[in-house]
Parts: sequence; structure tokens; C-alpha cells
Amino acid sequence: MKPGIRVVRGPDWTYEDQDGGEGHVGTVVQVPGKDDSSTPDKHVTILWDNGNRHQYRAGAENAYDLHVFDNATAGVTHPIICNGCKDIGMKGLRWKCNSCENYDLCNKCYGTDQHELSHQFSRYDTRASNGILVPARSQSQDDKIRAMGIFTGATVCRGTDWKWEDQDGGEGQQGIVKEDGKPPYRSLVIVQWASGKKADYRVGADGNVDLKCLAPASGGYYYKSHLPVLGKTEVCEGKEGAESFLEMMQELGSSMFNPLRGDELASSLFNPLRGLELMSKLSEKKVTSSGFSEIRKGMRVVRGPDWKWKDQDGGEGHIGIVKKVIRLPQKSSVKVIWESGDSNIYRAGSDDCYDLLVYDSAPSGIKHLNVMCDECKQEPIYGARWKCADCDNFDLCTACYNMDKHDLTHAFLRMDKQSSRAVPVPKRCDSVKVTAKGIFEGAQVKRGKHWKWEDVDGKG
Repeated sequence: MKPGIRVVRGPDWTYEDQDGGEGHVGTVVQVPGKDDSSTPDKHVTILWDNGNRHQYRAGAENAYDLHVFDNATAGVTHPIICNGCKDIGMKGLRWKCNSCENYDLCNKCYGTDQHELSHQFSRYDTRASNGILVPARSQSQDDKIRAMGIFTGATVCRGTDWKWEDQDGGEGQQGIVKEDGKPPYRSLVIVQWASGKKADYRVGADGNVDLKCLAPASGGYYYKSHLPVLGKTEVCEGKEGAESFLEMMQELGSSMFNPLRGDELASSLFNPLRGLELMSKLSEKKVTSSGFSEIRKGMRVVRGPDWKWKDQDGGEGHIGIVKKVIRLPQKSSVKVIWESGDSNIYRAGSDDCYDLLVYDSAPSGIKHLNVMCDECKQEPIYGARWKCADCDNFDLCTACYNMDKHDLTHAFLRMDKQSSRAVPVPKRCDSVKVTAKGIFEGAQVKRGKHWKWEDVDGKG
């Protein structure tokens, strides 16, 4: 459980209209176990949008006072697209239709009755959680409630966590929320003050709420009994999962978006036994369909045909590793961490663009069983397999292929994985060669972003 989660009254509520009334929204501002928290175990401290602040039960006395209205503010995302509003990288609760194949709704679209109401849905609280079946919305109309609070149109003034001096024009001045749901994770709103000045303010970000609601506005609808009960289920990602789609895309969801060509992959292999100094880069006009349909975590990549990100990778030939694959209809992309330590998102078919070429598929576990490289005698061949089209039963691993073993005038077929079809590639004598740069034998290195080996490097 994390500060920032937005809540509404739940099944064991006994506090009259302390929250402002049924449907009014508040924010988790303290949870047990934090150094500065006075909140007892199995309780949470809530700051309601109306300014009231109280502690509530989240398992204490076997009672649960609250429902989770929105956990996007705590960093929960799903690497899929909402079939209602087409939001990419769905934030917060995910609702998956059990009657239709690959149909998902975000929390807002689910609450506003998108899709067939007679269809049952499963609720996914986080990427790692199991689906929880809920009744069809057509059977739950009496359970449908309008959310009220700090949303677009609400009248607000400075609140408990205000730290912006007289940006509002001074104590007691009022403003109107002009936009809610801003990134990161719907935890900011834009307010226009009486002076005409506009600025962003926190409503859940880092567990802070800068504003107090004087006249609430509608934030859509929710089905009360369909929501998670706060304290009963895990509604926040773990450390790894908290790295959201927006974080991947750098500062507050920058539109910098990058790619990898699912049907035009030039694959080659980093041989961990001896390191690879050179690689072949096919002329992009000559790249043919590879049939390689599965991009995997762990693949090593270099800039590709649609690269336009300057030296974000460290320069031509520098190598990165695929850390996440984001599969969305017509919008596939990958997160890459470069060996310099920098990372970003790149297009793997999004906008029909492909920013990357696969340099090394072996680390992702790809191997060709019962096939031996006829030069280095490695068996099985890891990563891509290169089969000579001019010789009978002659194969190379990518390391040997890129080090110009065998006759350069011979045509080769590339097989990206054991089950894929062979793809003709241009002869190496007609192709451009680029020096691969990265973590190979002789490179100087230091501990990086994912270091977990204490001080074995001698650094205290």
C-alpha cells in the first residue's frame, strides 16, 4: 500500500458524511511503517478532498472502511491499450472483458458504461495480480455512484500540503480546476486562479494534496462493489512494477517514443566467450521480411533504419539491451537500456517505424538445437543461425558470420529462431560493416543501474 491512492467510502463505513457524502473522493496520505507515520497498523490516514483528515480501518478489527477508486496515482500501469478511449499504457485499474477476446477498458471507460453492459469483466488491480471476476454492470446499476471531488470544474483553494507561497493570489483566494488527470499517473491538476494565472498542483502525487475542494465536480462514475477493498488486496506495484510506462518515457511522459522492426530484423550475436568486434549492418533497402514475430526481453540491439534520436545510444554501433516489451495494437515498442546506463522507449512497429536492429538474440534464450557452427564448432548455435545458400549443410553462428568466416561472395539465409523460416540476406561483400561498441573484452566498466553485488567491485 502506498500514499497517493484515491479512495471512496467502503463496505464497513460508519462515519456519516465525514468524507463529504457518498461518492466523495479522498487520498491516502499516510500508511503504517513509514518513519514519519503516526498511522497504526492496518489503518490508513485519508485527506478528503473537502479538507477533512482522519484515520480509517484497512483490516483492523477485521473491518474495511474504504474502496480504492484509483491506484494510478500510486504508479500502477498496464502495458496495454484501452479499447474504449485508446489510452496507451493503461493507468490504474484494468477491466478485461470475459466475453470478448483481447478487449480491455480503463477505469473511466468501465465506469461510463463503454462496451456491452451484459458482459462480465475481470478486474486487474496491478500488472502482477490475478483477475477478479465481478458481476455484469447490467446487474449492478443500483451500485453505480458518481465520483465527486477535485476534478475538472471544481472550485478549490489552497490546502493542507500547500507550499507555493502566494501563487494563488493569497490566503483565501479561489480557483477553478481546468484540467484533471495530468501525468504522472493522474496525480496533478491545472488550476486557474482569480488572477488568471494557471499552474499544476498535486492531488495524490507523492501522497500530497495541495488543494481543498470548496465546490466539488464530477469525476465520472464507479460501481462500488466492483472496486478493490483497501487492505484486502495488493493494489500497488512492487519495486520493479512501479517503473511505469510514463517513467520509461522520461520526464512526465515526454512524447519521445522509439522503435524496433518486427518484420525487418538484422540479427547477430554477442559471443560471450570471446567478444565480437565487428557486425554486419544490412542496407536498409535490402532488408527482407524475417518472419521473426517475437521480440524478447534480453535481446541486444543497435540503432536501426528509422533512428532519429541523435546519440541517445552513445553513437553508431553502441549496444543496448531490451528490458521491457510493450505490445499494443499497431503501437508496439520496447524499453532499451544502453550500456552507458541511459534508457528510453523505442518504436517496434509503432507508427510503422522501427528504430532498432537486433544485434544479439542469444541472451533472450534463443538457440538452434542439433546445429553446429562449421567454423568455431559451437553447438548448439545461440542467437541467429546463418545458413550458406551456396554450400550443402554449412552453417555459421553470428560471431563467425560477422567476422567474415567463409566466402564473402556466398549468399546466406538467416534463421532468427529454430521454428522461423529462412530469410535471404544480401551477400556480405555487398553490405556495410559497422564496429560494435559496448561491454566486450577490454572495455572499462563501473557498477550500473541494476547493480546488486554489494561491494565486490571495491566501491564502498
